[in-house]
Amino acid sequence: MYIFSAWSFIDPSKYDLGDWKVTVEDASGNQTAVYEFYNRNSHDVHDQWVRAELEIKACQDCTYKFYFNTNRELGVDELLFRPRNRYVLSREIGHVMYNGFRVDAR
Repeated sequence: MYIFSAWSFIDPSKYDLGDWKVTVEDASGNQTAVYEFYNRNSHDVHDQWVRAELEIKACQDCTYKFYFNTNRELGVDELLFRPRNRYVLSREIGHVMYNGFRVDAR
């Protein structure tokens, strides 16, 4: 299994939060799976950012395509696609990210 996650900026003057769709294609280009996440269902909110997370079945020799569907221009940040049993630690200017979550840099 893989974990897909991303943060989207919430603009209170706009009504659409955007939705995520991930498609999986086999080596022949045939679509084998579709995953969807609706940002309005997220419980991960920090300031004006909302986080999407999907578990996606791993597939050898597959192509994964990520779509952010919205009717407004919205910002996306900290896009992460990783194996479920792996952990990602990254250092940004002024803070540290662990698996796509901001943690204290001290």
